[in-house]
Amino acid sequence: MPMSESFLYRSFYFEPQELINTANMVEKKYKDLDDEVIEQLASRRLPGLLKAIRNLSEDREKVLAFARKLKKMDVRILAYEFPYHKEDKVTQGKVLIILEERYERFIGRRIWSHFQVNPKDSHIHYLLKIAFGREDETFLSLDSVIRKTYNKVFRESNPLLELARQIGKDHKRLVDVFKEWRVYPNEKLERLLWLYILFVHMGRKPFIEKEGEEQIVARLNQLSSNDYNKIIKNYLEAFEFEDFHHEILKQLTDKLSDPRKNLVAWEGFSEEQIEKVKRWLIRNELIKFFAEDTKYQRFKFWGRYVKVMHDVKLIKSPPIAIMDFKQFVVVEFAKTGNAAYFYTKENYEKSIKPKVSSWSLREDDLKNKNIMIHKLPHTVTASNSNYWHRKFENAMTEYINGNFKYRN
Repeated sequence: MPMSESFLYRSFYFEPQELINTANMVEKKYKDLDDEVIEQLASRRLPGLLKAIRNLSEDREKVLAFARKLKKMDVRILAYEFPYHKEDKVTQGKVLIILEERYERFIGRRIWSHFQVNPKDSHIHYLLKIAFGREDETFLSLDSVIRKTYNKVFRESNPLLELARQIGKDHKRLVDVFKEWRVYPNEKLERLLWLYILFVHMGRKPFIEKEGEEQIVARLNQLSSNDYNKIIKNYLEAFEFEDFHHEILKQLTDKLSDPRKNLVAWEGFSEEQIEKVKRWLIRNELIKFFAEDTKYQRFKFWGRYVKVMHDVKLIKSPPIAIMDFKQFVVVEFAKTGNAAYFYTKENYEKSIKPKVSSWSLREDDLKNKNIMIHKLPHTVTASNSNYWHRKFENAMTEYINGNFKYRN
């Protein structure tokens, strides 16, 4: 049976990689030489060239006729100095027609350089759409998939946002992705893409893990307050407070302050977003406080109540945690062997709180059997360090519901 036609075509397919590599080497070798010559000529010839374009009729056919008569070097000068933001829109439009009509690789390569420093310019977007539509596999030495993606990107109404979406989805770190996509380091395009990518992908855990908190914090630190707040709001919406990232939240509270103490800088944030940050702060303080408690594992228990905890106050010496549940307060001591003391909020405010700020505070000052609701020891067994949880859970359920007469 004869081979199918499609099979034959596939068998003889090849990619001219050696030819592509040679073309790239030649292009790179003469690039700097061309640029140097054009830069010298531009200062002498560009003023007269622009004057001629200004005086041209707005009729498209006459602009095209002018374009066809221009010397190749003059066209390259126009591309070299593009875009012409100081010119009126009519003149800018004529230059665009000329560059499209006389398009060659030099124009595409030069416009790509302009894109790095003027990433929002719509005329640059248009010329890059032309470039990627006409160029072959060797253009900018791009991977074929990336080149095809760029071809689609510059046909979108918002190329930058679409580019951010595409780049942000890559599994590699952005520093490596930018190299592959020919985004130059430390230019405006790179900074703007970082901004858009943070806006689009900041709510994705894989993105944060891929880039690393340190890199993301550094990039967030470069943003204006307005942009920073927009991005961090997306982040706060996307994650539960237990899943917040330490360095990102530390930066946030350093910038805007602790919302439990000062809400001035938090204007514009929703109540839910602020509440999540408060919960994270409380949880983080409890983690630190109970860090050395490996015997009773008290954070494992109290961490479950952060969602209903109003606040926590930590005392350094002696180390004490005062957990506020609005209607009642629980006092825990870092030193193991101490029971937890439960007080109504009223009795705490009246008899215990005044002692807290004393410079000579002792643990016994916060142990008042006469006014406490209850005190519970952290009883463990040889096989179960969580043995005490059941009694604490029963007490917490009753006290949260306002039943302060409960004892167990």
